[in-house]
Amino acid sequence: MARQDDEVRTLVAALQGDAGARGDLAQILADDVVMIGLRGRSVGRDAVLERLADPATSAMVAPATWSEPTADGATATVRATLPAAAQIGGFDYGVHFDGAGRIDRVEQQLLPAAPLEPAPLVLGDDLRDLLAGALANRTPTVVAYVDGDGRPHVSLRATTQVLTPDRIAMWIRDPQGGLLRGIETNPNVTIWYRDAERRTNFQFYGRAHRDDSDATRIAVYDNSPEVERNLDPSRGGVAVVVEVDRVEGAGPEGRVLMTRDA
Repeated sequence: MARQDDEVRTLVAALQGDAGARGDLAQILADDVVMIGLRGRSVGRDAVLERLADPATSAMVAPATWSEPTADGATATVRATLPAAAQIGGFDYGVHFDGAGRIDRVEQQLLPAAPLEPAPLVLGDDLRDLLAGALANRTPTVVAYVDGDGRPHVSLRATTQVLTPDRIAMWIRDPQGGLLRGIETNPNVTIWYRDAERRTNFQFYGRAHRDDSDATRIAVYDNSPEVERNLDPSRGGVAVVVEVDRVEGAGPEGRVLMTRDA
């Protein structure tokens, strides 16, 4: 068992990008070793070593904290735990040894992220800029609401913007549209923003209402993208304000959970 533990530690060092450990690992991998995980399937010693040499492999576990290996017969396991703010919890690695004591299989198992403690809800400059640039970035928000018959609907909205640190607003060109009718009977809405390329994803949950005050109408219209303003030059639309109760998701800095009552 002690030998297996040492060989798993060598594998861990190789996963972390240690070139010397990859050289040592080459001596203890079976010819037909298989490695399966988030980055696909690699078969054969050379393919596995090439995968371990890829900087993307070590980048996945760079911030991880590693457990000690645990052996059980021909299989040993080791866990890489990522920081709490990471989008995933980490990885379990199952390492199998053949009859000659060589590693013939490595399986990477994804771990769910641990629950986050809610932080106070503040829609800061980062979220303000993200929503303000959504149309130009080709990532307009999707708004979900429920109509008077209880049917859910989703619609793309290009004017979604941060109005205050706890409110989001939209300019709705059609005052008779489905969203306006829906929030009259059920104000609960969800706003979804996703930029797959930048691995950014946020959901905003709150209560929507129509705001006909001059100050709000002027602010929401003027802060809408120019192309949207040009579609309603007479300002015949309506300002909708969402009192945000919860924000969850993840961006470049990690996961986010904010609630109004935190």
